[in-house]
Amino acid sequence: MSDGDQKIAPAQRYSAAELVAAGYRQTSWKYGLVARLPPGKTGVEALAERSPELVRELQERMEAEAADIYRRIYAQSAGHSLALSRDELEAFRASGGVSSR
Repeated sequence: MSDGDQKIAPAQRYSAAELVAAGYRQTSWKYGLVARLPPGKTGVEALAERSPELVRELQERMEAEAADIYRRIYAQSAGHSLALSRDELEAFRASGGVSSR
């Protein structure tokens, strides 16, 4: 199987080991589909060629998730976390403070 192969036509068959070695992954059990990224490209690069707006959306979501994980797991040990009383927390929320999620 060459790196230039883009699809597997019904009459064109490869061994399971060849498909695995070529980077194919199962995408549907129901329809028996396997797929791979274009050779030499990351998932982000391949997706950006087809849907740059989706890549931007995913990057924004990744930033939000990374910020949430940092706040919940690492902020306290880095000195970026405060413990507020219930009254202070209510005042924080009343002033526009929001939950990390």
